[in-house]
Amino acid sequence: MAVDPTPPDQSPSNGGSDTGVVAPAPAPPNVREPSALKVAGAVAVVAILVFSVLGAVVVLGNIGGGLFHFGPPDRDHDGVPDSEDAFPDDFNEWRDTDGDGMGDNGDPFPNDGDNDGYADPVDLVPGYDAGVRVDLDQVRVLDGVDPLDIYAEGYFIVSVEGQQDVRVDDEGQTYSFEVGQTYTLNKSLRFNVDDDERNISVSIALFDQDAGSSDDRIDIDPSSTANRVLDLVFDMLTGNWTGDDRTGLADGSLDGTQTIDDDDGMLWYDLSRCEMQASKTYHWYFEGCSLTLDLNLSAQKYWQYRIMDVDRSPISNSQMAAFVTSTDAVVADLANKLGAMASARGYDRLRTANLVLAFVQSIDYSFDNQSTGQSDYWRFSVETLYDQTGDCEDTSILYASIIEAMSYDGTLLLLPAHMAVGLACLGASGTHYTYQSVDYYYCETTGEGWRIGDVPPDMQDQSANVIQVS
Repeated sequence: MAVDPTPPDQSPSNGGSDTGVVAPAPAPPNVREPSALKVAGAVAVVAILVFSVLGAVVVLGNIGGGLFHFGPPDRDHDGVPDSEDAFPDDFNEWRDTDGDGMGDNGDPFPNDGDNDGYADPVDLVPGYDAGVRVDLDQVRVLDGVDPLDIYAEGYFIVSVEGQQDVRVDDEGQTYSFEVGQTYTLNKSLRFNVDDDERNISVSIALFDQDAGSSDDRIDIDPSSTANRVLDLVFDMLTGNWTGDDRTGLADGSLDGTQTIDDDDGMLWYDLSRCEMQASKTYHWYFEGCSLTLDLNLSAQKYWQYRIMDVDRSPISNSQMAAFVTSTDAVVADLANKLGAMASARGYDRLRTANLVLAFVQSIDYSFDNQSTGQSDYWRFSVETLYDQTGDCEDTSILYASIIEAMSYDGTLLLLPAHMAVGLACLGASGTHYTYQSVDYYYCETTGEGWRIGDVPPDMQDQSANVIQVS
C-alpha cells in the first residue's frame, strides 16, 4: 500500500507546495539564540528518543524474526534462539516435551514418549506400547469327551480383560486331539492393553466342538471343578501372574478328579509382557493358497483414530460413510500391497476383489461389548487393522475403504440387522442391489469362504439401504 509521505498535520495547502516537503518558517524578530545548556539538553532528549527507537527495533526484530535481528542466532526466525530450539530449522516447532522426535505442536501425544496414547506419568511401560503375550505351547486331553470317540475336536478361546476374545484353531478348522496324547501348538498371541493398568485379566478356555449341540468345555482349571476355565491375572510390572495356576502347566485333573472321567485336559502355556510392534502381520487363505502380508501400522496412528470425537453409533448415511477412509495412508499402503500381490498372480479385477474380500474375512469376529466394552462401537479401518478384530460394520468399512482405494465403485449395504458391502465389478454375478442404475453385488465380510455375489442363507431376500461412500 502506498503511503502519503506528508504527515497529516503538514498536508499541503492550496497555496503551498504539493511535494510533501515543508519549508522552514522564518524566525520571529528579536529572538535570542538558545544557550549552550539548552542545546545540550535538546541533544540529550534527541539521543534518548533515538536509543528508544532503536531498542524498539531490536525488540521487534527478535520477536518477529524479521528483517532486524540483533539477538542470539535463530535460523528459522520463530523467536526461539537456536540454542533453545529443539527444531532450529522448523518455524512451527521448537519444543519436544516427550523426546520422541515430534514437535509438541504436531504431536497428538506431546507428553507420551512411546506414542501409545498414555502420558508418561501414568504409563507403566513408558519405553514402548506394551501388550500381553499369550503362548499356547502344548495340550493333552486326558478324558474322552464324546461317547465311543477317542478324539476331541478342539479349539481355544483366549480372552484378555474380558473384551478381546480370540479363537485359536488349526487354520480355521478344529484340532483333532487323541485322548492321552500330547500335541504341540506353538501358538503365540499378542493383546494390546491399557498401559496405565497394572493387573490384566487373562482367561483361556478349551472346547470340544459338537455338531448340532453346544460345545463341551474341557477342564483345564486345576483349582476348581466348577469353572473349567483357566483364569489368570498378569502383572505388567513384574511379569508374573496369579490365579488358577502359577506354573505354566494347567492340569484340570488336579482339582480332585484324577480318577473319574471329568473331561479333564492339560495345557502348557506362558504369559509375558511384549512390545506391540508397529508392523502388523496378517495370514489368510485364498483359492487354496496360504498368504501373508506385513503392514506398517503404529500405535500413534491407531490412537489418532481411537480418540477422534465422532459418534460411534452413527445414524445418518453421511455419518456412516465418513468411516470409510480410502485416502488414509495406511489403507492406501494396504491397497497397494494387495494389488501388487494380485498383479503378480495375474488376477483380473474380479479375482482381485475376491482376494481382498478373503483378506478382510480373515479378521477375527468379535462383538463390540466383548472387544471394546461398549454396546456399539464403529471402528475406522485403521482401528480394525490394528486390533485385528471387529464385527460386521467394522469389516465392511474396512473392505469398502480398501476397494475404494483400489478405484473400485463400492457402497455400504445396511440390512435390518447386518452390514455388508456392495461392489460394482465387471464379470460379477449373484445377488446384487441396483442403485441409480448400477448393480452392486453383495459382499459378505464376516466368516470365510464367501465370494462376491454370495449371500448367507439368513441374509437372503432382505432389503438394504445402499450408502454411497465416495
